[in-house]
Amino acid sequence: MISHAQVRETIDWLDRSGVASDLEAVLRPTRRGRPRQLTVRALLVGIKLAIDTAKTSCLTDVHGVLVKQLHHRDQAELGIVHMLTGEVVSLYQVRRLFASLTSKLETPTASGSPPVELQSILDRLLDATMTPGVTHHGSYAIDGTGIWSWSRGKKRSDTSADSDARWGYKTAKAGTQEQYFGYELHALVRVNSQYQDRRDVPTLAERIVVVPASTNCVTAVLPTIAALQEKTSAVREVVADRGYSYKVNWGHELYALGIEPVLDLHQTQYGPRGTHAGARIITGVPHCPATPTGLDTIKRPERLADSPEVDEFVAMISRREQWAFRRINTADRTGKERYECPARAGKVRCPLVKPSMTRPLALPTVSHPPVDNPPSCCTQRTITLPGDIDAKSRQRHYWGSRDWITAFARRSRAEGWFGNVKNNNTEGLTRGAFRVMGLAKTSLMLGIFAAATNLRLLRLWTTRQEDSLPTSPMPARPAGPSKQSSIGRRGRHSRAPD
Repeated sequence: MISHAQVRETIDWLDRSGVASDLEAVLRPTRRGRPRQLTVRALLVGIKLAIDTAKTSCLTDVHGVLVKQLHHRDQAELGIVHMLTGEVVSLYQVRRLFASLTSKLETPTASGSPPVELQSILDRLLDATMTPGVTHHGSYAIDGTGIWSWSRGKKRSDTSADSDARWGYKTAKAGTQEQYFGYELHALVRVNSQYQDRRDVPTLAERIVVVPASTNCVTAVLPTIAALQEKTSAVREVVADRGYSYKVNWGHELYALGIEPVLDLHQTQYGPRGTHAGARIITGVPHCPATPTGLDTIKRPERLADSPEVDEFVAMISRREQWAFRRINTADRTGKERYECPARAGKVRCPLVKPSMTRPLALPTVSHPPVDNPPSCCTQRTITLPGDIDAKSRQRHYWGSRDWITAFARRSRAEGWFGNVKNNNTEGLTRGAFRVMGLAKTSLMLGIFAAATNLRLLRLWTTRQEDSLPTSPMPARPAGPSKQSSIGRRGRHSRAPD
């Protein structure tokens, strides 16, 4: 039996989102005809409770939760049992209502972008899990993971039962690449800023985006980030790996939204990328023309955890950074920045800048400056770097430095959020956790999985705080059902599809 407190928590979350009432209005725009016994509110509550207790959102299990696992007073509030006739909601009603409401969200999909109505539903489900009383400085990490479709993948001319799913590649548990058929789930996760203790910010996904596998990730997630920025104006920086940053428009589009990117570089971006005003462009930063060529290409270790290999990498980066121009202003919305000559910034000694020659001999020295025909980067105190110069590599922190490693390491919190969603001991999002097909149905299920994860992580985070928050966002979660519950993981792969 699921406790009343747990049911109340779920109902409160759904009511805060306002999703159920809006979907009811879509299904019954004229409010004519006989009302359904099963409401959208009851259906979504049942899906959330099935995820919490049975680690599944299969509609057969959702029905079992509603008719077998709820107290009679909770069933009465949700309309599971008819007040006059005593009639109990049937499995057919559950399946039919889910199909009806998701069919209203199956609008034609633009290339690489989820339907607006569907994305709005996901956004509001997650907005209702956020913590208004917790200070967040606007730092986010984004990551993606593959989600298998319940349908078998099509081969060559064959057709698949899931017409929205596509073939793609994802990282297996062993770290290798594996092919899969289904969707890609992207999550924009709140993280601490570099000036915050990570324990002060709960790891919550504020937005998710669901698209068919192999969809351009930048095209998929940028509209959602732009919408969040337009709504809140609170997104300050986004940490992303090479899967996003290597795409052409990632950094450029973030700057246009007033967001600073924190990104890793692809191995093809390690070396020089041309010149500007005589300065050599390396990893998106102008460098002195006299920068030793031996420092041009520095390969980063596979892992950035503390090790002698990482220490050697950082030491090489520090040597090259001495030759880099000093960034003296924040990039504007076009990505344009101003940089100061390293000799004038006191990082190297150069005969063309006479005051720099009085600095300590331990600093690098330009031995053969271009005296006869010096470029403008050597004759001016500063140069302006347009936003289209090596746009994919541009960021505030010097790539490979200790500051960059610290900033980029926050991306692991997004990976940790996915680990929580997929862990068999928590939400248990694996293939077979739900058995519906199509973008709209899959997205709605994933949205409730994400909300369930957020609420649980928020509850754990709250209990770990030494001082209680001004307003407790979530009550303590009661204990779940025993292992003898009639609805569980046993037999998941032997049941019929929903």
